[in-house]
Amino acid sequence: MRSAAVQASPNQHFLHVYVLWLSQGYNDALNTYMRKVGLDLTADTAPPKHLDISVRVLDDVGEIITAAGGALRLRKHDVVRMRRVDAEQLIRQGKAKQLDS
Repeated sequence: MRSAAVQASPNQHFLHVYVLWLSQGYNDALNTYMRKVGLDLTADTAPPKHLDISVRVLDDVGEIITAAGGALRLRKHDVVRMRRVDAEQLIRQGKAKQLDS
């Protein structure tokens, strides 16, 4: 009489081991890249609710070129509403502070 339990085929076992190896390699590569560029790509797992945010400028930044190709002059103590993509690097550098979330 045969056992009711189904034995895993060698191919299924190989596939499982390969998937584990591949995911570990991806995780290692991602961690190395994030350390190298100083950016955590896993920090924001949910998309932003708004494309624009309000920021307070903490240092005289001068004129920046936005992702849309426009120019924006930022002086200390200015409060501006700008695209999140344009503000993120200023916030990471400590030159601006996000006022809304």
